[in-house]
Amino acid sequence: QPSPWPIPREHAPSPARVRELLTRRQPAVVTGVLEGWAQPSAGWTVPALSAGLGHLRVRAAASPDGRFDSVEPGTLWGLREEGVEVLVRPPTTTMALSDLLKLAAASSRAHSEAVIANATRSGAAAAAGTDAAPVTWYVEYNDVSQYLGSDLERIAPRPECTRDLPLLLTNAWIGAGGTESPLHWDPYDNLLCQASGAKGLVLFPPHDEARLGYRARRRGNLNLTWRGSVEAPGEVADAAGAGTSGQHGAHAARAGGAAPVPPVAVERGFVADAATVTFGASVNAFAPGAGERLKGTTPAWVLLRAGECLLMPAGVHHHVISQRRPAHE
Repeated sequence: QPSPWPIPREHAPSPARVRELLTRRQPAVVTGVLEGWAQPSAGWTVPALSAGLGHLRVRAAASPDGRFDSVEPGTLWGLREEGVEVLVRPPTTTMALSDLLKLAAASSRAHSEAVIANATRSGAAAAAGTDAAPVTWYVEYNDVSQYLGSDLERIAPRPECTRDLPLLLTNAWIGAGGTESPLHWDPYDNLLCQASGAKGLVLFPPHDEARLGYRARRRGNLNLTWRGSVEAPGEVADAAGAGTSGQHGAHAARAGGAAPVPPVAVERGFVADAATVTFGASVNAFAPGAGERLKGTTPAWVLLRAGECLLMPAGVHHHVISQRRPAHE
């Protein structure tokens, strides 16, 4: 159905046109500006990325449910107060991009196998829910100047339509899909360029903020524990490296020199004492029945495909889901 807030499509806009859209705070799907980028079927496959960029280190995040920067009820964290919410950031670690791609492919296969298994299990077994969900791996918020640098810029140069705008930073996002960034907004203008795969987004204009449930929250810290290796997922790491965990920069236990992989555990750790973080809305724009909570807002729905970009002015609220990719992709 048509979006209450229409999002125009702009083919190869000039720098002046981009600046005009940003001044008007008007998002737009932009096409025809990534001609200098590697093709999705060639430069952005797992073999191509592993061969060209696999030796470079990235900061990788792990989520037990595919959600990043999620908002959870405080009761899940042992808080007794009614209505209290916790902002949850996933634990992170650093590794070679080639290892991250193996992890992402493994979690994608595990997710597919879990879906098939749940579909064929008996009703009683399925209701028991004893199968643990596979951990989702994601390269998120990786500053290209720090992590992937000129190697990535060679296959993903800056679009010409932005050349006369000040560049604050360039972030890279890499995964097998099935990831979700809950509703939030950024304080800077954004050009989201989709190299491969697809993303679904729900957008809201800045003036909808009061209806979207932003509030100060406590921060919840997740722990990441390694138990295996990339090359031998079932192998248990030696005692010197096993069980390493932490919110940020978890050290990878090594088994036979290989970087770690499933089985891993991502578990709730501690929650901060004070509500000091205002990030992420309480509204899940993709949840069944969300329409009731979104009354009075002006949402827009966007499907961003490979080769397209989304121009998002500062302050535009966006909820993003990356479509899951087959493991071999």
